[in-house]
Amino acid sequence: MSMPLNITIRDNSQNNTKALTRHIQKKAHKLDQYYQDIISCHIVVEPTQRNQHQGNLHSVHIDLKIPKDEIIINKVANENIYVAIRDALNAACRRLQSQCARKHMARHAPGIRISDLT
Repeated sequence: MSMPLNITIRDNSQNNTKALTRHIQKKAHKLDQYYQDIISCHIVVEPTQRNQHQGNLHSVHIDLKIPKDEIIINKVANENIYVAIRDALNAACRRLQSQCARKHMARHAPGIRISDLT
C-alpha cells in the first residue's frame, strides 16, 4: 500500500484486534485503486453509547488527506463491527470517485463546472 495507514481501535472488549486490523488494512488497500494520490488515511473504530433497543454499536470514522482537500467519513455505526467498517470504506470509495471525477473534469473541461452537470 502506497498510502500511510493509521488504524486506531478503541474497543477494549475486542480480543481480536490483530484480525480486525488486518481486515481493515485489506479493505483500505482498495482505496488506492480509486485515487492514487492519497497522502494519509486514519481510521478509528470505537464503541458508541449503548442503545436500549439495540446491542453494542460500533462507529467508524475515516479521515483521508488528498492533495488540496480532506475527506472525512463520520458516524458510520452498526452492531456488526465488520459491517460498520465495510459501510464506512464504501462511503470513502464513493467520495474518492467523485473527487477523482471532479479532478478529471477540471483538467479536461476547464470551462464546465460540476454544478452545471447535475
